Amino acid sequence: MAEAPKTLRLEQGGKSDIAKQNAPNFAEVEGSSLTASDFDEFVYVLSHDLRASVRALAEVPKWIEEDLASEGYETSESVGDYLHMMDTHAHRLDRMLFDLLTYSRVGRKQSISPASLSRSFAAAQRECRVPDGFLVEQSFEHDTLMIGAKDIVVLFKALLSNAIKHHDRNEGRFEVSAKKINNELVIIVNDDGPGIPLSQRERIFKVMTTLRSRDEVEGSGMGLAVVKKIIAFYGGRLRWVDQSPDRGTNFAMYFPLDGSTD
Repeated sequence: MAEAPKTLRLEQGGKSDIAKQNAPNFAEVEGSSLTASDFDEFVYVLSHDLRASVRALAEVPKWIEEDLASEGYETSESVGDYLHMMDTHAHRLDRMLFDLLTYSRVGRKQSISPASLSRSFAAAQRECRVPDGFLVEQSFEHDTLMIGAKDIVVLFKALLSNAIKHHDRNEGRFEVSAKKINNELVIIVNDDGPGIPLSQRERIFKVMTTLRSRDEVEGSGMGLAVVKKIIAFYGGRLRWVDQSPDRGTNFAMYFPLDGSTD
């Protein structure tokens, strides 16, 4: 007779409470100050090094399942749930660190040169998973901007992926356009998603901020913070455009055109 599979269970009393850690306090060192560049370098190094450990941790649940199966154990439903939770949070942390890296890289290790908006948007669109039924439209009357080649792709990717991620319907629309007004390039984006409440329009551009739980919509809350940082780094500004009171998001980004060409 074949031996019945063993079952591994975690007893309720075996779980320990996870202590909440307070955020560290940073004190300015006497006689010195931390510049924005120094902070970006710190975030870059820290995020880069931590990712190696986090990516290893993300493999642990799979290794546990494989080892249990090879030893003839059948995991209970609760153990399976715990392993799934470990996997979810490890990958979520890896995503946060990756997006922190992206945030710290704005303006770094790239030269400012004329960039084609149409080609940059096409590159961003290739990197996004645009679902079937989601219409993406573009119209670049003015196609060139003096900007880092990586940063403009990151900006477009963040805007497009954010619109897709937070859309609440199976079909949607995202539009991006650019035109010259006086001595500025104006990039306008709009979608037909659920929209953003007036009271939350400043908050959504803050670092690691989401309007919905990460269990509802997976994300690091860094996308629009990166957009804001890119706009500021290149001397631009952002302005909300009047939109439907019911649905949709519509805002414009203004970039100085000094030194750019048609």
